[in-house]
Amino acid sequence: MPGLYNERLAKKAFRMSIVLLLRDLPPGERSKKIDELIEQEFEIPYSEKKTLSRATIYEWLRQYK
Repeated sequence: MPGLYNERLAKKAFRMSIVLLLRDLPPGERSKKIDELIEQEFEIPYSEKKTLSRATIYEWLRQYK
């Protein structure tokens, strides 16, 4: 059980780091920043994926609100 808890915390911390970059930006700037983010590669905790999609980022923002 502790492994699952730590995994969830690591994933949540990564999501929040992305959301916090974007949450206070005006829509135009937010869109440009998202364009930059989807081009980058990340070390996503507990995932083999290296990139984020626009839909994923917008879903995280929606969940944050």
